[in-house]
Amino acid sequence: METNVTIRSQSELAEAVLRESGQNVNLCYQCRKCAAGCPISYAMDYKPAQLIHAIRLGMDDLVINSKTMWLCASCETCTTRCPQDVDVAKVMDAVKIVALRKGIKPAVPEVASFYRAALANIKKF
Repeated sequence: METNVTIRSQSELAEAVLRESGQNVNLCYQCRKCAAGCPISYAMDYKPAQLIHAIRLGMDDLVINSKTMWLCASCETCTTRCPQDVDVAKVMDAVKIVALRKGIKPAVPEVASFYRAALANIKKF
């Protein structure tokens, strides 16, 4: 399978992630401890460290169209394991926000259904 990917020297997404979450993805040095502890990484198309690397490279379209951030359980195991104190869960949330603002539908439709159902239940109380 051949994929055309645009790489930018300045990542608009990295700047958006910093604005939304306060997290600087450039601190990540790709140790992959986040992926080693992630209980969902087996189902992701890109491991957390790979997604962060893609953000740093300016591969914004690849990132916002991936399944990874939608599958993230926000358990924060990745965040706890990060030796650079990058809150990977916040990065995933920020990427979701950016994708939704751009009109990108979740790559995993069941996740959106789950969030809507969970919010509906919370609103009852």
